Amino acid sequence: MTQLFGLDAHSFGALFLADGDAPNMRIAQDARSQGADRNDGAFVAHGGLAAGFQAWVDAGGAPLARLVDIRWVFPDADRARAYHRESLRSNSEGRPAVAYAPRVGDGCIVFGGTESNPLAPELEMTAYTYVFRVANVVVKLFAFASPAATLTPPDAAVFAERAAIRIRASAD
Repeated sequence: MTQLFGLDAHSFGALFLADGDAPNMRIAQDARSQGADRNDGAFVAHGGLAAGFQAWVDAGGAPLARLVDIRWVFPDADRARAYHRESLRSNSEGRPAVAYAPRVGDGCIVFGGTESNPLAPELEMTAYTYVFRVANVVVKLFAFASPAATLTPPDAAVFAERAAIRIRASAD
């Protein structure tokens, strides 16, 4: 089996959302084998094993315009927890914390709200980013919809919970 940053490709791939987890959406970019960003010193410092992402887009009738599903895997929960704490500011991407959002996994913090769409500033979008940990895996799930009124934190929480279920299932 092909090895991917200390994990076999199948095991790492199983940590991500799959077709049934994102109805009416399709994968537009599969970068699960990409690894961590070059400038992510915290990933290296905490012994990161694997990192990557998938980007999903509306295939017709989805509640979201885009969903980005990111994972960082560490040798143990303690190192994942330390990475999560250290990278929280960068993972927020400058968005404010959302106090009333449903929580998923461990150390969950949700960022987001309504803002100008960076690709079309005349349009508003609503975006929420879930950042949390399940065992030795840190998750960042970015969900956005346009127009602004079509997405709530509980809507985004559904996808975050599906991500947590995938990770827990892969540990069994």
